[in-house]
Amino acid sequence: MNSLKKCIIILISVLVLSLFTGCGEKAKSFEYDPGEPFVTDVFKSTRLLKVDITIEVTDEKLVELLTANTAKVRDTIVFILRSKTEEELKGLAPNDGLKTEIIDKLKEKFDTSSISEIYVSDLVIQ
Repeated sequence: MNSLKKCIIILISVLVLSLFTGCGEKAKSFEYDPGEPFVTDVFKSTRLLKVDITIEVTDEKLVELLTANTAKVRDTIVFILRSKTEEELKGLAPNDGLKTEIIDKLKEKFDTSSISEIYVSDLVIQ
């Protein structure tokens, strides 16, 4: 019985330590800038959309891959932007759905899970 208690205490200690290992450490992230702001027409509208985007990734090699494939990145993003209506873009939180869609499409296109965030520094509809 005494050895069983010791085993349980050791097991609990190991579990507690494993939960707190790395606590306070932040994953390293890198930024990729796909270039000039995106300017495109809004779907079923005469208005134009201007968006400036920065992509955050957790793998430095992915920045190199994205940089080497900037045309593919921009094409993917433009395709998504052009599919949005004014109503979708003027919604309460247009960036959230837009960001998620861009992240998902880029992850799919580049077969990665290392894209962590999209930052929209400018979004203008004229």
